[in-house]
Amino acid sequence: MNGASVDVIHAEDLYAFDAGIDFVVKPPAAAAAPINSTPAAPKAPALPKVKSTRIERAHRGGKTVTVVSFHNAPTEAALNAWLNMAKKTLGIGGSIEGENVVLQGDQTKRIDRCR
Repeated sequence: MNGASVDVIHAEDLYAFDAGIDFVVKPPAAAAAPINSTPAAPKAPALPKVKSTRIERAHRGGKTVTVVSFHNAPTEAALNAWLNMAKKTLGIGGSIEGENVVLQGDQTKRIDRCR
């Protein structure tokens, strides 16, 4: 091999064969991202500010729910972020209805953990 010793040669590194040369190795590629690097995560939306909370039972099959309203009509992504945080923090279920978040049960005293 022309006097040079090579420990490991990968098939993808070879690109030409010639009668006088055993092989030609591609030049090293431009600096690639490290193998263990992860792509930057998108920024989470800012959590909206709670404006008011109220208890409702009407039209909910007798179940009590806490309806949380927010200042300045937050985006859908911000509502989802706040709802997921509240569900994990309080250990309850909930959903989004319009511009409000509906949490299962009477959470008026516990909602301060999510502000």
